[in-house]
Amino acid sequence: MMRVSTKIDYGVKAMVRLALAYDEGAIPLNRVAEEERVSLAYLQQLMIPLKIGGLVRSVRGAKGGYRLAQSPSEITAGDVVEALEGPFVPIFCVDPAEGERELSCVFELSCSTRHLWERVREQVNATLFAVTLEELARREGRFQVILPRKEVLAGSLVSSQAIGATEAMGVPAG
Repeated sequence: MMRVSTKIDYGVKAMVRLALAYDEGAIPLNRVAEEERVSLAYLQQLMIPLKIGGLVRSVRGAKGGYRLAQSPSEITAGDVVEALEGPFVPIFCVDPAEGERELSCVFELSCSTRHLWERVREQVNATLFAVTLEELARREGRFQVILPRKEVLAGSLVSSQAIGATEAMGVPAG
């Protein structure tokens, strides 16, 4: 079964949180961790390749944290995926980076499914690189309801303690 890794899932979600807060400047990573209900240590590890890839900047000091290195309209989901795990490649023989290698599969030149995997790679990449963080943030901002972490972990969702309900849904906050 093909699945998106947790690394990619949480990495894209963290980048959407940074896009939502783009006008605020740097935001503390613990805020992102709390909003996404993921460990701070895990997010800190995800920020390393995103920073190396030029997608985020870290800011030190009292108002420090992380911020997007570019506008959310200029960063795609594909950029995030590539920074975290490299290009999407469903099977080794259709990896463009492998172009200079010797054949490693005896059926590669006459493979009946290679074309299928090339198409899968092309379609997934086309989708990933067509969707920007701005688009994801716009969608997230419309449907977002944030519950306090302790309530979710305890399994009791008390409506009077729900916070962050969006105005677009017509639900008052608090």
